Amino acid sequence: VAHDDAADDALDAASVSVLARKRKIATDGASAAGAAGKGKSNVTQVIQRVIKDLSSVAHAHKDDVYYALHVTSGVPQDALHLLQNGSASPDFHVWSQEEDELLLSSDEKSVLQLIATHGRSLVLTRRAYLG
Repeated sequence: VAHDDAADDALDAASVSVLARKRKIATDGASAAGAAGKGKSNVTQVIQRVIKDLSSVAHAHKDDVYYALHVTSGVPQDALHLLQNGSASPDFHVWSQEEDELLLSSDEKSVLQLIATHGRSLVLTRRAYLG
């Protein structure tokens, strides 16, 4: 599969756009209710655009895009790699349902094992993604 620099640029732009919109929402001087409503709409539009772009670039069904985004903690570049290559790269981890269950459990030993296996930063990122 050929590497598509234009696709990477589009996804990078989408990621930057998400961050810019989040910052705008956070610093908007409007009322809290107005900012929340506006922010939700903007974020939803950006997410929908990222899903559409990934689907188009990777020639993948939207269900596959949703799955790829979920197992890569919502990182568009990692999801694109997974969709195009069918596997993870050394640069990111594809999370399993079992790992998610362990991460969300109250079993400290399991969480520490995940940290030992994947690193603190990756585990914290995944935990934040899962909410």
